[in-house]
Amino acid sequence: MPTVVHKGYVISCLRQFYMHKVKYTQQNFHEKLSTIIDEFPRLDDIHPFYGDILHVLYNKDHYKLALGQINKTRNLIGKIAKDYVKLLKYGDSPYRCKSLKVAALGCMCASSFMNKITSADVDFQPYAFTTKSLFVDHTDYKYLRYQVIDTPGILDRPFEDRNIIEIIAQQAALFHSIKSFMNKPLILVCNKTDLQPLDGLSEEDTKLVMEMKAEALKIVMCQGGKPANEEGVLLTMSSLTEDGVIAVKNAACERLLDQRVELKMKSKRINDCLNRFHVAIPKPREQKERPTCIPQAVLEAKAKQAA
Repeated sequence: MPTVVHKGYVISCLRQFYMHKVKYTQQNFHEKLSTIIDEFPRLDDIHPFYGDILHVLYNKDHYKLALGQINKTRNLIGKIAKDYVKLLKYGDSPYRCKSLKVAALGCMCASSFMNKITSADVDFQPYAFTTKSLFVDHTDYKYLRYQVIDTPGILDRPFEDRNIIEIIAQQAALFHSIKSFMNKPLILVCNKTDLQPLDGLSEEDTKLVMEMKAEALKIVMCQGGKPANEEGVLLTMSSLTEDGVIAVKNAACERLLDQRVELKMKSKRINDCLNRFHVAIPKPREQKERPTCIPQAVLEAKAKQAA
């Protein structure tokens, strides 16, 4: 089955094509599992002598349980096929999960960063290119689910002539050579600050980092961002000490969320929903201070915890 939906096809043809594939697969599984269930003997229909032999050699209860699980699997496959046919029949477009792509050179601890913000357990080693396949997991932010993708390390040279040297100049050259970042929410992250803080770089390296920051800021501006986003374009963290890890995750999720909201605001359906929303912003009056009301029990609990 192809993994990419053909853009040139009418959606009704695509629906029919994939509905047929789902039904065909379900029928094949149903026939094979039904054959297994029907051809195995039923204990109530065989001679008691053979039933006793089966019980001695295998166990009647396990035998019945195994056939029951096969029958349950057959029914589950039928339900799954029915649900997917319904989704294909009435779905107008495929759901696109908000994806957070971790892009870095080899030995940049991208896998360890993914382990920190998700429940994944990606293997990583002190040497480069230990990640040899795609790893996908999910993280939550503001009650929304985000997909995190870890890919093998990007080779630090243009695709014409490949070379592997882990220095800032090569990383900057790679950043400027990859054009696929255009029109995508982008955040630059300086990892391993436990080994080398950003403010401890040489003047030449700092200039390269600032050039990448300026280029990333241009991309943000092209996407409709504001100059206030400048501080959120370049972040620092350490996967070892976990310093700044959550800040990077929150900034990336917030950038994706802003992009999704902006796309929805530009859609045609938004006009049908805007008249249902009203955001009330109370204005201060009477020159009175109205501090946050915290219950006394909460204050006492915090005091005990601090003590």
